[in-house]
Amino acid sequence: MKSNKNSWQLWIDTGGTFTDAIAISPAGDFLRLKVLSTGCLRAQLEAEEGDCCYRLSARWPVAGDIFGGYAIRLLSSMAPLGEVARVDLAAGLLYSRQPLAVSLPAFIELTAGEEAPVLAARLATATPLSAPLPHIRLRLGSTKGTNALLERKGSPVLLY
Repeated sequence: MKSNKNSWQLWIDTGGTFTDAIAISPAGDFLRLKVLSTGCLRAQLEAEEGDCCYRLSARWPVAGDIFGGYAIRLLSSMAPLGEVARVDLAAGLLYSRQPLAVSLPAFIELTAGEEAPVLAARLATATPLSAPLPHIRLRLGSTKGTNALLERKGSPVLLY
């Protein structure tokens, strides 16, 4: 087993609306992030800047471009629009693999079809879909599950 010095440490709590994460990198850097519990990232496409290039307004908690291969869908109808080729957050640009048939401005979501804790881990570690996640010591909790038990919602269960 790898030591903590070579591993990311993540503590993730999945709630009904948001999933919160605290991470410590192998170098000791600390970060916090919050994502939607749907496993999607929301943004606004503001204008077309060129062929398959769109002005993007997003506040995603990651510095690098890890979004190649994510699906782009229209928030108002959840209709699929296309696929991300790359994102330049510093310049505020999204490049798609094909032209997007959408009236701008438009609210969109990016998704890789992964659960929110996996998205949080990808964002924290800046890991693209094309690469495996690094070694992570993960602690996962679920406010959603705890609340269901406390509020006596869901299927009846028996412990003996």
